[in-house]
Amino acid sequence: SWNYPDEPSWFYKLDEIVYHMLQHDGHVSILALDKMRWQSVRDFQFVPELQIRPKGSDVWDMEIDICCIASGHTQIGEAKSVSSLKSDHKSPALVATRYRVLAEKLGAAGVIFATSAAAWDTTSNSAIETEFDKNPYLRVIRLGYGNLMD
Repeated sequence: SWNYPDEPSWFYKLDEIVYHMLQHDGHVSILALDKMRWQSVRDFQFVPELQIRPKGSDVWDMEIDICCIASGHTQIGEAKSVSSLKSDHKSPALVATRYRVLAEKLGAAGVIFATSAAAWDTTSNSAIETEFDKNPYLRVIRLGYGNLMD
């Protein structure tokens, strides 16, 4: 038992990697991958965030937040903590286009758009629908907070 002096205070510190994952909204990718893992009827494999570079270039052209093989089907995707696909330099339409084109080049079965917001905003949903109507063979999975946590 602890008598004298008073019991010292306890302090906890998150591991640095966990801290950075939470600081940079990595939980959205993790929740999306976990959802895909639970829905997978066979094997499930994933890789962490990937940077796509044109052949021979040192500068990355695109970042993929989600990349997995679920039940034998490759899925790539975008994860955001906000309700819009818009970024500093890219419109929702451009983001949707880049994912469709990359999915076609990779031979992916589909694209996942995950957000920790309740749902994607109207502009992002419209961009996704418009872009993926061009290739009805690509499966589009939209995850928002409600179905991300199921």
